Amino acid sequence: LLDVSRSEARKNALNFFTDSQGHSDYSGFNVFVDLILCVLVMFFLNYKPKKYFAGRKIIAFRLLVILPIGYEIASITLKILASLGVVMIPVEVFPFLTTKPPVMFLMFVVLAFIMKNRERVFIKRGGTHEGYQQFLKTNANSFQFSMILVVCIVVFAVLDKVIYNVLLFILTGGSMDMESLDSITNYMRWSLELSKWGFGDLNYMMWIAPFMLLFSYTRRHKHLIIDLFLPLIGIALLVLINIEYLYHSILAFMDDGMKMLMDMDF
Repeated sequence: LLDVSRSEARKNALNFFTDSQGHSDYSGFNVFVDLILCVLVMFFLNYKPKKYFAGRKIIAFRLLVILPIGYEIASITLKILASLGVVMIPVEVFPFLTTKPPVMFLMFVVLAFIMKNRERVFIKRGGTHEGYQQFLKTNANSFQFSMILVVCIVVFAVLDKVIYNVLLFILTGGSMDMESLDSITNYMRWSLELSKWGFGDLNYMMWIAPFMLLFSYTRRHKHLIIDLFLPLIGIALLVLINIEYLYHSILAFMDDGMKMLMDMDF
């Protein structure tokens, strides 16, 4: 395996991430890209710069929210074009692509704008920014947020299914003959492609929506150490999942390399 050249090793790795037709078979694994984009959306919408972008320049700062949204759109577009064989994604680019379904990211952006608009309405009615920050800590706001979250989950889960069905109808030519093998094969192919693009897989969100009414981000445990370590535990689990994915990918890569060596004539 060590005698394999760098070009051959890269080619072998590229084959691991391509399908039978030679198209990029992207498999998302770096969830931290999605987390960073979500953090940037909240940052550009809510942060108030102390030195730069003061006064009316704050509008320019708020418009920077276009950057993470544009990155998400570009990533989705790139994955779609790659799966269609229009472009070939280099292996080195995979860690920088998003992993979550497009509609899920759209739901987060809408939620962020809704919360920002609530602050605008609060201040318009005579409140202050400091007063709104105190209101965010109340149980009333927590319940209102849970209600908004439930509605958004249901709406966007339905929207995801509608988009999936519309795209499937368009891509299959609007006809589905259950007695034709070609028609069934075509249907299954595009159904799989849409799933790779991140559409049509949010049905499970409908089941968790009612439980969101029990969610309260203002609740604090008596032992603050629990609130401190829960996010750290979640991040640690995500890191372990990515390490395990990388480990199995390396094993598969080495197996392919050994097979290639065994097929070589010495």
